[in-house]
Amino acid sequence: MVFKKYQKKIMNRPIGSVFVIPSFLDITFEAIREKINISEIEMKEDANCYECETKNCSECSLLKPNFLIKWETEVALSIPSLEQIISPYWIIPRQSHWMKRTISEHPISRIFYDFKSGYKAFARLFANGIFKEIQDDTRFNNVRFDYILAVPLSPEKKKNHEVDRVAELCKILSKETEIPYLPNKLSLTAHIIGREYKREGKTTFANDYFNNLRIASSTPLDGKTVLVVDDVITDGVTLGTISKKIKDRYPTCRVFGTSAGIMAKVDNMVPNAYKKFRQK
Repeated sequence: MVFKKYQKKIMNRPIGSVFVIPSFLDITFEAIREKINISEIEMKEDANCYECETKNCSECSLLKPNFLIKWETEVALSIPSLEQIISPYWIIPRQSHWMKRTISEHPISRIFYDFKSGYKAFARLFANGIFKEIQDDTRFNNVRFDYILAVPLSPEKKKNHEVDRVAELCKILSKETEIPYLPNKLSLTAHIIGREYKREGKTTFANDYFNNLRIASSTPLDGKTVLVVDDVITDGVTLGTISKKIKDRYPTCRVFGTSAGIMAKVDNMVPNAYKKFRQK
């Protein structure tokens, strides 16, 4: 009862405010904080994968359970054409008009954008995050993957010799899981990027992506279970389109999706999750 009297003031405290909690309320206070804590929002940790080349990633502070997405209580996004999707981390969008948190306040988001800029050493953190999420998520308890596939790099990016971030994720995932990685199974015949389709819309992007996606004839996928890897899930259209293309050719194939992170957008999150992202 004493705690309830001050709870609202404490939980919505202004920046810089300090509250002294009586010792007899410690247990109650910590229990409430555990309930409201959304993955990694209170994160104060950081990582430098360049200094950890010889260390076991399982020891990394950013792979602790509290920092990983809790899919059963945080995620609203679903992609009907996929069996399941999984990602280890929320990523703050570069342009967000509703979120009070910023990339600079969120270590994982800073690391992710460094990764997208070509610092491929960070692939180890994200690949191990995916591996850990799959291990811990009960939805994957009875799933045995036959192959890992990569969302393909566009021809233009290949021509410019850009780092294939998704391929780096797949190589590490394959090593950690001992699941074969098929690096050339999927390819694109044209430069198709979702952010360039803002005017045309998601449907046009999905149609163009579907029509320009190619599946190599080697290693048939009939009756197989595959994990398709992307660098980030924004709205799930790319992974969903790839799944439809695979099932169009191999109807008995089971397709799962994953990525290094998922964009922390209102449409992707349950209300309690994005409310916590808005708190200061």
